[in-house]
Amino acid sequence: MIAMLFALPVDLYRHRSATARRVLIGMLAAGAVPDPGAITNTTYTGTMFGVRVEAEMFQLEAFQWADVAMSGGPFGSRVVAGRAWYEGEHPLTRHVCMSRVLERTLRRYRVKLVGVDYAAEDGSEIELRLELPVFGTQRMTLTEVPASVLALRQHRDLLW
Repeated sequence: MIAMLFALPVDLYRHRSATARRVLIGMLAAGAVPDPGAITNTTYTGTMFGVRVEAEMFQLEAFQWADVAMSGGPFGSRVVAGRAWYEGEHPLTRHVCMSRVLERTLRRYRVKLVGVDYAAEDGSEIELRLELPVFGTQRMTLTEVPASVLALRQHRDLLW
């Protein structure tokens, strides 16, 4: 049972919402370990003001989370990575929560993530609403990376 906990892509301690933790712990206690095939993931990338953002979004039924990596601009060659997720039941009242590393880094550069929405109806683009110093509120669009490009990225060591 403990080995299955480490195999899950969901980190129970990063969920600040007691409801999400209880549901996931209840699933594990009942032996209802999610099928890895039931977890869908999509990768989005975009660039704004020299900062490159890559977000790999995961979804398991009602739960959504994203592994985010940022580089360039004020971060230089350093990659800042963390996890973000929604907290709240209703889509209108929910807000975005982030891992401590990601939250601290954005706060250090005075960047506030206001919201995340789908920009296209087919889900091929997502839009980040950011509050930036000097520039005010800005919208950054991340576009979906095709599966063929992802397959090439995974095997680029073999190609070069």
